[in-house]
Amino acid sequence: MSICIGLRSGDILLLNLDGYTEGQEPEIVGTVDSGILSMEWSPDHEVVIVVTGGATVLEMTKDFDTITEVPIHTDEYGIAAPVSVGWGKKETQFHGSEGKAAAQRKAPSAVALSPDDTHAPRVAWRGDGQYFVCSSVDPSGDKRLLRVYDRECVLQSTSEAVNQLEHPLSWRPTGNLIASTQRLPHRHDVVFFERNGLRHGEFALREDSATRVVDVLWNADSTVLAVWLERCGPEGQVSQSAVQLWTMNNYYWYLKQEIPTSEAHDAFSGVQWDPEIGLRIHLTTHLGRYLRLDFSTASFVSTSLAKNNPASVVVIDGATVNVTPFKHRNVPPPMAAFKLTLPGPARHVAFGASNEGDDFAVLLSDGKVSFYSSNSIRMPIQAHTPVGTVDLHELREHHLGVHTYRQIAFLDPTTLIAIGYSEALHRDIVTGFTIGYGDVDDEDRSARIVDSVTIESVNGAMARRFLRLICAVDLGKVFVETVDGAIYEVEQNGGDWGFGFFARLPSPCPWIGAVSLGADDSKELAIVGLDRHNRLYLNDRLLASDSTSFFVHEEFLIFTTLSHTARFVELNTSVAGLVVPEATKPSAFDEDHRRVERGSQIVVATPASVNLVLQMPRGNLETMYPRALVLSQLRSFLDNLDYLNAFLLCRKHRIDMNILYDHRPEQFIENVEHFVRQINEQDYLNLFLSGLRNEDVTVTMYVNRALRNQPSTRAKAPQQERDVGKVNRICDTVRGALETIDAERYTQCILTTDVKKVPADLETAMGRIKSLRGTSYSVSLAEEALKYVIFLADADQLYDVALGMYDFSLVLMVAQHSQKDPREYLPFLSELSKLEMRYQHFKIDDHLKRYSRALKNLSLADEPGRFEECVEYIKHHKLFKDALEYFSADNQKYKAVMRLYAEHLDNNGDSAEAGLIHYLSGNKAAALASYKDALLWQEAFSVAAELGMSTQEVVQLGRELGDLLVEKRQYQSAAKVFLDYVGDPEEAVLVLLKGFQWIEAVRIAHKHGRADLVETHAKPALLDAFSHFVEDIKDTTQTSEKYLVRYRNVQQRKLEKELEGEGLPEDDALDHVDMLSDTTSMATTRITHSTARSSRMTSRTHQTAKTSRQKRRLEKKKLKGKEGGLFEEEYLLNEWRKMTVKVNDWQADLDSLARSLIRFGYEKQARELQQAYSVLVSTVKRALEEVFVRIVKVEETFEEFKLRVVDGKPLPPGHYSTAFNVPPEAGPKLNETGWGVSIFM
Repeated sequence: MSICIGLRSGDILLLNLDGYTEGQEPEIVGTVDSGILSMEWSPDHEVVIVVTGGATVLEMTKDFDTITEVPIHTDEYGIAAPVSVGWGKKETQFHGSEGKAAAQRKAPSAVALSPDDTHAPRVAWRGDGQYFVCSSVDPSGDKRLLRVYDRECVLQSTSEAVNQLEHPLSWRPTGNLIASTQRLPHRHDVVFFERNGLRHGEFALREDSATRVVDVLWNADSTVLAVWLERCGPEGQVSQSAVQLWTMNNYYWYLKQEIPTSEAHDAFSGVQWDPEIGLRIHLTTHLGRYLRLDFSTASFVSTSLAKNNPASVVVIDGATVNVTPFKHRNVPPPMAAFKLTLPGPARHVAFGASNEGDDFAVLLSDGKVSFYSSNSIRMPIQAHTPVGTVDLHELREHHLGVHTYRQIAFLDPTTLIAIGYSEALHRDIVTGFTIGYGDVDDEDRSARIVDSVTIESVNGAMARRFLRLICAVDLGKVFVETVDGAIYEVEQNGGDWGFGFFARLPSPCPWIGAVSLGADDSKELAIVGLDRHNRLYLNDRLLASDSTSFFVHEEFLIFTTLSHTARFVELNTSVAGLVVPEATKPSAFDEDHRRVERGSQIVVATPASVNLVLQMPRGNLETMYPRALVLSQLRSFLDNLDYLNAFLLCRKHRIDMNILYDHRPEQFIENVEHFVRQINEQDYLNLFLSGLRNEDVTVTMYVNRALRNQPSTRAKAPQQERDVGKVNRICDTVRGALETIDAERYTQCILTTDVKKVPADLETAMGRIKSLRGTSYSVSLAEEALKYVIFLADADQLYDVALGMYDFSLVLMVAQHSQKDPREYLPFLSELSKLEMRYQHFKIDDHLKRYSRALKNLSLADEPGRFEECVEYIKHHKLFKDALEYFSADNQKYKAVMRLYAEHLDNNGDSAEAGLIHYLSGNKAAALASYKDALLWQEAFSVAAELGMSTQEVVQLGRELGDLLVEKRQYQSAAKVFLDYVGDPEEAVLVLLKGFQWIEAVRIAHKHGRADLVETHAKPALLDAFSHFVEDIKDTTQTSEKYLVRYRNVQQRKLEKELEGEGLPEDDALDHVDMLSDTTSMATTRITHSTARSSRMTSRTHQTAKTSRQKRRLEKKKLKGKEGGLFEEEYLLNEWRKMTVKVNDWQADLDSLARSLIRFGYEKQARELQQAYSVLVSTVKRALEEVFVRIVKVEETFEEFKLRVVDGKPLPPGHYSTAFNVPPEAGPKLNETGWGVSIFM
């Protein structure tokens, strides 16, 4: 590290600081013969520019090797000279009689140098080091010009001549503006130029003509412009030196700070911004003082959580503060609700606790404090009233030297605390001031300092530097933060002041705030801090690592993030239990997140309100209404039964009004009359009722934050989403309240409760309208009510309802107001009016498809021939049960309807029910036929007995029923019929043998003395059954083994294709894909991986285009199970499932057959049968275990590779992977126990 010094004589000195010793002389590394007038290094310190005494610009490397040298003064504009096409030029304009000479005449120049100009050239680099600008006085001595060069010292552009342009020069690091100053007769301006040399705006310094500008300097991040001023006395001597810090916001320049010298006779000798830390400035004075000042941005906001706090925000602008109470007005900067003029430039603002936290004090740059009292609590608001100004240096302790106060805290109207720097102690101090006021009767009640106490230690240790001072006005506490992040509470016990350690933040935080957490009975105090690296802390906990600003609301900690969201953290928990919701994508109903504009920062969140004010990067303000604040206040209104404000809040912010009920359903029902009286307006009540639906919005939309993260609540949510009877319950309850309060006034609301019910009770609503016409109310009221109902419901539906009420005048009323075409309804109504009343009602109900009511009206019609019409109507609409009810009083018609019903049941195959209906109607013969068809042989023979049928007829009936029962495989019932009603034991035995009821057949034969049937029928049938069973068992065993071989071949082919890179992925979706279209060539059936993938994509794209014919073809392919086909594996699996069911079904019959064979001496056959079935069971079991058990595929070993590739042999089955990966429990179950004779097992 070295220091480079350029002397006016031309010598360039270099002082090496590495290994520097006292008395070491600098090294002369070069000399410019013509002298050095200005010198500036590039930002990367690779190039240095020297303006020589010979009026040249000399460019050299860091080793002081000359790169180039060019003259400063030249008539050339530069290579970026603008091109003019003559538009608007004076030469192209018409000049009347003066002719072209007037166009060529040049106006006299009014450009001159400023009297404060030093005549010295200046150089400034752009932040990226690609361009530099040189400001120099023209050789004529009457003007100063700016010339822009690139890094190779090539002239780019020259500025226009500006009258009294001065020597200060600074190029904004971001590169868009070059700053200088201009003195005018009536003001002093800071002017800006672009790189092309053109002017780009200015702002005026708020100084008199006796002030001169020494220099202007941009900070490293281009956000602050420092203006170094010297104010001169009457004789031209410097009376005060100051540095002003200006910032630009919303195209307006604010004077944010003025830094004077601590002594009146001292002056600044050097001003320099830190090259790395953007808001750090270094100052030196002629008396040898060195100052290093660190700044941070701050919003001066009233942080009191008082209900009536107007949320005032104060913006410093030099000797003016702009005040805006955002609860009442949202005024965008640079405008404000009020502008207060101060005795001097402001340095810091602190709000106090009085007047709902809206009083504030302003610390001025000269150490004075001005107090202001609020007039903005209630409308109409007015500007704050000045209370007085005190000088903090009045009672200072002289042994502590000069104090430079920089921050204050306004604890209460009589207590002020300030942080300052003591030059005698060379450290920061905290001073407490007691403020007094004059008596009420005094004309001058201005504030004054009564006492001051300096707090010198922190727990006995000296704190050299303090970072921030804040006041928690609602708690009456003041906190200070040291530069190492420690937080101390300023404590006052009587007249003694001291510090008490409170917390330690993990890193120093320029922005801190006090927050109270927990319920009202268990409040905890904590400190929220935000450091320069966007880390947000709560005491020593990290809450977020991407925060850009925060604000403490009464219920939430609100902060913005680098991901352009505002996040809301509830404060109704303990410090340890505070949880920041996970950063998920914000949704429409998310209370924890809200998307904001890029770079937005919080200004204020209004207490006891729902608006959050953000400032955009360009400076304008935006007021938003986050869901978290809106729903929090809404729930508070509902808890306090403030239904009117809750309703208006929902209406204004588009909150679903179902929450008015869903928040606390029981409370709403109990206070429904209170709800109606508060809302009062019909339109408001209708708006609420019309938006009702059977859904709990506290589960689906606005989840209660306290229950949101509880697993039990999430599990219950799907069941709670639909509250089936909610709408009807609310409508009934509200209707009762409306009728109690004033039924006439709330007619529309009452109609809304009818229409909104689920399903809509339109008939009741139309009935109310009908009653309005028949009372003392005017017809117009009924018409208005009808128009309103037509607005709510479908007009055609209302027309049908009115028609169904059989009131033609009401029907006409609806038709007229719904703008129906008279040709559509008048002929129909005219025709109906000519009919008899009951038949008319029948026609109306039939038209409305109310068939049951139509039948009832038709049954009541007295006109002849109506019963025959009823019969046809009953048959056509199948209204048999309704007809039985309507004709129950007329026995003859009742029985006729029953016969119709029984015939209908017979025709539809419900013979059992038909038989019962026939029996009840007295038609026993038909009942017998129905029972016979239903195979209800007990009922059939009972009815036959009642009919007095002969023995021969009963036998014939028995044979017919027996044969029918055998066809339906009801062998035991058939045998019973043949024995009891036919008297044929031989036929009974044959039937039982068909049903494999061997033991029962033998018993019947012996009981009826027909032992010969055992030899002639039973034993041959037994051996025949044995032969068939053994043959079927062996065939099934062979089929299972055959299927297993096919299955293994399928797996082998799949494995080979996978190894070749052509295998199909295991995808169940392929089961439903038709791989070959109708037009595909059948020349080859080889399907590669790419073909399968393409076909799968095609199928997904055009799946809806498949015809039923194609689907049937696909199912046929699956059922065929062609060997080597695509669906072979699925076919095999389905066949094994069917086989397992069949094997299980055989067990009972085989067990009975085996035992019967043993009884009749056929032990060999029984053994053979049981052994064959055992082989079948083991074969099927082995196949199921291999096919339906998930097999884990392992890496192939060398031996397995040799076996598969070299020897060409299949791998063991355990190394195949099934296509469906069916878990064991998904496969068919084979019953292996509970069958067979134990002696043969």
